[in-house]
This record gives sequence, structure tokens and C-alpha cells, in this order.
Amino acid sequence: MEADHCTDASLRRFAERQCDESELLLVDAHIRTCAECRARLPQSPARVASLRSALGDVEHLSFDSQIVPYVEGRLGAEAVGEVEEHLAGCEVCSREVSELREFVEADAAATRSRMAPRVPPRRWRAVAATLAAAAALVLVVLVPKWWVKTPPATQTTQIAQTTQPPQQPQPPAPLVITLHDGGGIVGVDGNGGYRGPAIPHALAQRIAGVLTNPDLGTPMALLAVTGQPRALRGGETPEPPLRVVAPEGVAILETKPRFVWTGPSLGVAKITIIDEQMHEVRGEAVGNEWTPREPLAAGHVYTWQVSTSLAGKRVIAPAPPDPPATFRMVSATTVAAIDEARKAGNHLAAGLLAFDAGAIAEARNEFEQLATANPDSEIPRKLIASCERAMKRAG
Repeated sequence: MEADHCTDASLRRFAERQCDESELLLVDAHIRTCAECRARLPQSPARVASLRSALGDVEHLSFDSQIVPYVEGRLGAEAVGEVEEHLAGCEVCSREVSELREFVEADAAATRSRMAPRVPPRRWRAVAATLAAAAALVLVVLVPKWWVKTPPATQTTQIAQTTQPPQQPQPPAPLVITLHDGGGIVGVDGNGGYRGPAIPHALAQRIAGVLTNPDLGTPMALLAVTGQPRALRGGETPEPPLRVVAPEGVAILETKPRFVWTGPSLGVAKITIIDEQMHEVRGEAVGNEWTPREPLAAGHVYTWQVSTSLAGKRVIAPAPPDPPATFRMVSATTVAAIDEARKAGNHLAAGLLAFDAGAIAEARNEFEQLATANPDSEIPRKLIASCERAMKRAG
């Protein structure tokens, strides 16, 4: 590849499926965002349908670098124009922008409500007393002396002071939804408020909402790594001998995830991993799984591929027209929050944190433990069903 674009030779090898796995990943990642190089691809009749499926109609905005900054108002005028031009003709990205904007607006409204200034009754009484003293001083200065009647020396003036009785604390609203979690009770009261172990306010609000409606939607964190559906293969097109299994379309908590694929186990399999900044990690394995020696960087999005030799011919998975296998490493901050909830035995909090981060398998494990502690409740079962839907979409 050249500094900014693919060479003609690289594009020709990519079109004819003759490049090795490293070059295939690099070219595939580049042409998904470079219209100029896509236009330079050799358009043989056998390749047109594949290109349309893999590169043409399935290109969407980047969730991290375009959709989120656009909703938050951090894009420049030129970038905003490009995003809005794409949104005008893309229902998928328009729906993602709409859902993210609703989430941000709801969170902002909740924040404004929490930050509304409240002056304690004592503070108001102090302010009222200060204003009354100032008004009396003004009267003394402005009113003529002949208007003021001096009381006799023996007469004493007493100022009646009214005191308000201390406010009685309101009894807490009764719980209307409860679950056993970590040896305690977590629930929602009649006012829709969270009741349970002390946790951050935003997480408490999230739990209160989920207990009220436990049917979870697809996590926003997965939108950037959930690939397009794999191309349907007709009766004349055989199934590829090699397929990736995991990780694909999910987020990962472990810094050294296990890579799994299906296919022939003869010979040595080569694994190539590339992040969004084109940093590369390579490995080899005998069998159908591999774990990297060094930890992967938290918060990064990775694409990976496996190749092996079968009957003297090199096979690669995934190979076009199938989309690349992509996954996200969860940020270190979120991983720490999940670990803290686990240590405290808060399965609901840990599961929701993992689910929202896109770590669906870990979230399901926490929800299953919650279901064991609450065998008669529908809430854990609905949360598990939400995980199954999310995993089905990713898979």
C-alpha cells in the first residue's frame, strides 16, 4: 500500500483473491472508507456482485468517530455536511442517530433535574431575616424623626418571633418491585426511585428503569462492531471450509480473549489481528483456538482473520463477500466498575454494566445468577432473553 491509497497491484490481488491475510485485511479496511480506491478496483463480472454485497450498500457511518461526535455537536461544518448527506439516504444510521440523541437528551434532562437549586428552609429563614433587618434600617434612615414616637423609658419593646416547627421526615415510599441480589434487596419504590446498595446515581437510575421494564434493546456499544449479515449461499455455492466463531460482533472484558474457529485442524493456523489504527498482532496455533500472549489494548476495536492450508491450498476466514470479524475491547474504567459490582455481589448492577458495554456473555452469566436467587421472578428471565436477542444479532 502507498502512504494514503492502495497500489494498483494490491487492488488487483484483492479483486482476484490472491493477496495474503495481512494484505487482505489492510486493503479491505482501507477501501471501506476510501471511495477513490473502491472506484479503482478491477470490476470483473465475477467480482461485481461480491463487491456490491461487501462494500457498496453496507457502508455506514462510524459510530465512534462520526455518529457520537455528530450527536454531541463536536464535528466541524464540513464533517457535519458529510454526515447529514449520508443520513438523508441511510435508514440504519438515521435510526442510530435518533436513538443516541434520545438517550443523550433523557440523560441531560435527568442531570438538570438533579442539579436544580434547592435552598434549605433554614437558609430561607436566614435570608428573610436579613431582608427584614435591611428594610428596618432603611426606615430608620428615611423616616423623619418627628414621625417616630419614642416609647416611655419604662416601656420595653418586644419583637415577637415566630418559629416554625421542625419538619418531620417523610416516610419512604413502599417498595413495589423487589429482587434478592447479593444477600440483600434491590428494588423500586412507589415513586420510581431506586432502593438498594449504595451505587453511582446514574447506575441507580438505570437499574430502576430496567426493573420497571426489563426488556433490553441492543446495546449502543455493539453498533460499531456488529457486522452486516453474511451473504446467503445458494445450493451451487458450497459452505467455506473455514469459519470464525468468536469473538465476533461483541465486546470483550478479558485482555487476552480466546479466538475460536471451525474447520480442518490439520496443519498450522495463522491468526492476524488489526486495530482501527492498523496496529497488527500475529499468532499461530495447531487446532481450532488461540490466545494471544500479550494483552490487547482496552477500548480499541479489532478486526481478525484466520488462515490455514487445506489440500495444498490456502483458505482464509472470513473471506469476501462475508464481512470482517470485528470486536471491541471494553474500556478499563468500565471493567473496573463491573469488577467492583461483582465483588460486592451485585449481580444486577454487574450484569447491566456488562450488557451496556456489549459484553453479552458476561452479562448473561450475572443475570443467570440473579435468576437462581429469584426463581419466581420474571425479571431475570426477561434480562436473559434480552441477552439471547443481542447475541443472535451479533452472531
